[in-house]
Amino acid sequence: MRLLLVNANTSQSITEQLAAEARLSLPADWQLSTATGAFGAAVIQTRRDCAIAEHACIEAVEAHLADQAEGCDAVVVGVSLDTGLWALREALNVPVVGLLEASLLTACMVGGRYGLVVMGPKTVPLYRELVERHGLSARLAGIEALAAGAPAVQAAPEQFESSLIEAANRLVADGAECV
Repeated sequence: MRLLLVNANTSQSITEQLAAEARLSLPADWQLSTATGAFGAAVIQTRRDCAIAEHACIEAVEAHLADQAEGCDAVVVGVSLDTGLWALREALNVPVVGLLEASLLTACMVGGRYGLVVMGPKTVPLYRELVERHGLSARLAGIEALAAGAPAVQAAPEQFESSLIEAANRLVADGAECV
């Protein structure tokens, strides 16, 4: 199985982190390759960022596939906002899975209602829209945002552990069975 992991933002370090985590779960005989957006935001946080990153995501996948004679058997969109997911599904003849979509569906298998903890308050409307687009709004107990955006959280994740736990506890108090 040949799996392509595409990161729609321009952060190669995020691509490498995602790939390292993916390799921990993949069978030994699976091949993982990666592609990273060549332009746009280092961290996607706004609708504008998403629009630009969707273009970068499509181009990154097309460039990768043009260089690979064998192509790929599936694509994982390695962005929590599922940037480029629907466009890639339209363009490719292989399964395309988004991180948010997979997380939401897994949450639905684990519990009746779920909550999301996201990085930065300005991303909350984007996540609400995506939950709606995925058809899972009725099961959403709520969304809590860490005060800091993704760059700060990624730079020092240990500093946000207590904030994350507090946000998750608020979601549980609001009826989330999983976060």
